[in-house]
Amino acid sequence: LVGGTGAATRGFVRATAEARRAEAISGFLTNLLASVRPDEQGRTVTVREVLDGARGRLVAGEFAGDPETEASLALVIGHSYEGLGQYDMARELIERSLDLRRGLHHPDDPRVYQSLYRLGTVLWKQGTLEEALAVRLELADMTERTVGPAHLDHAESLSNLGNTYADMGELGLAAEQLRQAVQVARRVPPGDGELDLARFLNNLGTVYFDQEAFVQAIAALEEALRIRGRRLGEENDTYAITLVNLANAQLRLGNLDDAERMLRRAVPLEERIFGEDHPSTAYAYSALAEVLLRRGSPEGAEPYVRRALAIRAA
Repeated sequence: LVGGTGAATRGFVRATAEARRAEAISGFLTNLLASVRPDEQGRTVTVREVLDGARGRLVAGEFAGDPETEASLALVIGHSYEGLGQYDMARELIERSLDLRRGLHHPDDPRVYQSLYRLGTVLWKQGTLEEALAVRLELADMTERTVGPAHLDHAESLSNLGNTYADMGELGLAAEQLRQAVQVARRVPPGDGELDLARFLNNLGTVYFDQEAFVQAIAALEEALRIRGRRLGEENDTYAITLVNLANAQLRLGNLDDAERMLRRAVPLEERIFGEDHPSTAYAYSALAEVLLRRGSPEGAEPYVRRALAIRAA
């Protein structure tokens, strides 16, 4: 009975601490927004200015006595910088969050994982691939230890590792990691990880494409497309991207009828979803132009070539 009371008390203390932390974070963000008065300054305040103000207060030590709250805020603000493409700022804050959490918690604590995951993503987006690889190898080891090799979180780690290898030109290693991710996702109960499976298959298909293993690429991309069509419908960005990837694989195999049919569907779909001036739409224009050129129709290809070039020159 005494032991039970102690456990209950510890649980209450943890819950109280979490409540205080949530209140502190909420108060910080509320005060931050309240301190920005564009009506008084006669101008529009940008998201970047708000984030810079938040970063300044963290750096000044506003939460020096509460490192877990500081770590949580550093992660939130860093993630926001990431969303703006400000990767240097994002990295600085996310590394601060990770350092604090490593000092506070067990190495396998979910909060350490959370900060480490975001750091790996920012490093990858920065193009600092060697550093991203080191972080993502650590994450894969962590998920294998903590949730096990058959868990979807581990499949996510393997997929991210595969994407990093692919960007480094290590296509064999990339395909190996992505195949493992696909295998794990297939064992997850139906429905739970189906969209993750589609994402892993799409990424695996693009690696096969780069390896010029077009038959394998088509098989992976067709399955990804079926899943995305069934779960998300065709008016969806991921469906459109996979459709163009599949059409390109068909084109490389010389299946011009299939490639043209898919691209005739994909081009208006991409125009609706992304707009006519988007790089993804330009990629679809270029692919359709190539099909038409190979079919001996330069006059049909010309408008798509012009559109693609205009987007890339903008």
